[in-house]
Order: sequence, then structure tokens, then C-alpha cells
Amino acid sequence: MAIRHLIFDLGNVLIDLDFTATERQLRQLLGSHYTASFTCNEQQGLFEAFEKGLISEAEFFFQLRHWAQGAVSVEMLKEAWNAMLLRFPIERLEWISQLRTRYGTYVLSNTNETHLRWVHQHLAKQYGIAQYEQRYFDQVWYSHHLHLRKPELEIFQYVLDTANLPASQTLFVDDNPDNVAAAAQLGIVAVHHPPGHELKQTLAPFLELQ
Repeated sequence: MAIRHLIFDLGNVLIDLDFTATERQLRQLLGSHYTASFTCNEQQGLFEAFEKGLISEAEFFFQLRHWAQGAVSVEMLKEAWNAMLLRFPIERLEWISQLRTRYGTYVLSNTNETHLRWVHQHLAKQYGIAQYEQRYFDQVWYSHHLHLRKPELEIFQYVLDTANLPASQTLFVDDNPDNVAAAAQLGIVAVHHPPGHELKQTLAPFLELQ
């Protein structure tokens, strides 16, 4: 059955990321309390709670300050947290505008309030784009709004039900293999996009519009 709907992840699909930049800066600020690659269970729990909107932005940075070594401001922590966000290339949005003439276009992202604010500010500053969600996509879902996150099956089912998308006609693209595998369990055409690869090439075999 032909693909009629496209669901994009944000990070490392539409937005270029460098996780190591945030890791380096947080390690400097948190010192001995920081575990490389976010492997500490306590940190994992805090990050996931923030990503699911279970704690506020203020609570998230309060806890990071509690862990910090020495005098560390919230602004310093926000800068470190946003360091992973590199750019949202305008050519990807322009390509999605072309795709939207033939497909439904959507975003499903594990993200948080701080990163989403950066996205809006970046697009406004770099390209003069406001409200990119309404301009380029039919619908957008963020984990911190839904209190769910990928790869939980519930978030994919919620998306299908909310937008009335037939799974077999819906393509989902993500850089995380676990998220791809979860979407595939529900019959979604799930595609892994390796970070650094060209998105058009990843999706070319599935699309009518090149």
C-alpha cells in the first residue's frame, strides 16, 4: 500500500545534533556527579522525567544546580543543555514543503521545554520563521506535552488514533533504532535514519516525490 503520511523525528533527522557537546559541558559543570554518556540511573531518571513533562523546567535545572560543583548559574546549565543543538537547516524545511503537496507531514519528537524554545528562537533568528509547526506540518507531537515518550508503544498509538493515520500508509523516520522497532510493531513503515546521512537518500526508496 502506498505511503500517504510522513512522520519525522526532530533530533538527528531534521535538526543536526552533537550529544557530545552537552556531555562535555555538563561534565565540566557537574564534576564528579556526572557520568559520561548519561548512563547514571539518577541522571537518566531526571532527563526522562523532563522529556515527558513530569517535572517543570525550573525543577529540572534546580536539580542540576544541586549536583553542580561550585557556583553554577541556571543560564550556564541551560547553555550546556542546549549545546547539543547545532542547526535546523532551512533546506530540509523547504523539502518538506515540497513533500507536503503529496503527503501528510508530521513531527513526533522526544524533546523538552528548553530545547523546543531553542528551536523556535533559532528558526526565528536564522530564517525569520515563526510557528514552523503550522507552516510546515499537519500536526506535531512533543513528548513533554503528551507525558509519553518513544519508544513507548502508547505514544505511537496515540499519534495514529489522533490523526486517523492508517499504519500501513504511514512512514516514520527516526535516528534511534529502538524507536524504529517500536513503531514497526504497530505496522507503521518505520525507517532508521543514520545520523550524518542525507535524509532525502534515506527516504528516496519510499517516496514518489524525489
